[in-house]
Amino acid sequence: MKLYRPLPLDKEMKITTKNMLVTRTDKQGNIIDINSAFSEIAGYQLEEIKGTAHDALRDPSMPRVILFLLSKAIEEGEEIRVIVKNLAKSGEYYWAITDFEPNQDKNGNLESFFAFRQAIPESELDELVELYEILLSIEKRKGVGASFFYLSHYLKEQSLTLDQFMTKMSRPKSIFKQLFISSFAPDSDQKAIYKRAA
Repeated sequence: MKLYRPLPLDKEMKITTKNMLVTRTDKQGNIIDINSAFSEIAGYQLEEIKGTAHDALRDPSMPRVILFLLSKAIEEGEEIRVIVKNLAKSGEYYWAITDFEPNQDKNGNLESFFAFRQAIPESELDELVELYEILLSIEKRKGVGASFFYLSHYLKEQSLTLDQFMTKMSRPKSIFKQLFISSFAPDSDQKAIYKRAA
């Protein structure tokens, strides 16, 4: 499905700690389900964005190197936490801590991915925004490869992986996300598994 991206307004929309914005994608990263909180904040109904690539929701000022590393982790079936700047249908942007987690069927095969988005503490945004601005500036002048080189050295200086850096800057992963998984589970057996995990 072709998503007609809104014109960015450079206006921030705040999400609260009560919001848990959830999407589920297929193995290729195309949206197949959303929850009501995502619909309310992002402004999209499922029929508008079903089949749309996840990356289409990003604000254009997101560094491409972050999206590349995110896509790579998803392709390899890994969990990853990334702080992203997303673009709502209104053209407003919102920051969110996003946990991407693989979802397996009852035979252990990779079936889909969940993305759980929560508010990021305001106190943590300054360092992140500065880093993203530097990465974006490097990409415009020298390309994604140079941006990746800078980010690698930045993380190496702190002895952190990208996921560890993002986790350090945000609150611990929410235990409540397991409650949301069950509402997306395709069958009763899966729901029982998710309820036990919660």
